[in-house]
Amino acid sequence: MLRYLLLLIIPVISKIKLGLHSDTKKTGSSRILEIPLKNSNNEAYSIALSIGTPPQHFELLLSTGNSSLSWIVSSTCFNCRMPVNAYDINKSTSYTSQGILGTLDNGYSTFTTLLSTDNFKFEDSSESVQYFWLFTQNLNYPGQIIEGVLDLGLNNLGYPLLLRNCIMIEL
Repeated sequence: MLRYLLLLIIPVISKIKLGLHSDTKKTGSSRILEIPLKNSNNEAYSIALSIGTPPQHFELLLSTGNSSLSWIVSSTCFNCRMPVNAYDINKSTSYTSQGILGTLDNGYSTFTTLLSTDNFKFEDSSESVQYFWLFTQNLNYPGQIIEGVLDLGLNNLGYPLLLRNCIMIEL
């Protein structure tokens, strides 16, 4: 059982270190995952992870300022600038729609979204069921075409963000 997650971002950012500590009373084990970051023209960092069962692989931009849920582009998104890898709910047996539609506005575009849950996984870590926004319509994100955003900000929507969902964050 995952007890808490420790996030360290190294000053010369090339990796995120995730400290995964099990319940030491039962197993006494812990380990560190070093997850490589990809630098996009010194403008943004992205991280590889998988979503769903069986896993679909994505590279999501990291965000620390939105305090929102992570989001990913649906493979059936209407009027979207489609990335190479878009999330296909029909390929995941663990996908669940929460039945809540939303609208997100980033100042450039308005996105129609669907609140969803599925398994998120970093490299060889354990899967974690995570809430996220599935973009379903009108994604006209300026600049590069992206697969989605992994939000590392603090929660203000009442749904646990990915790192909070791993029990507790310690910076």
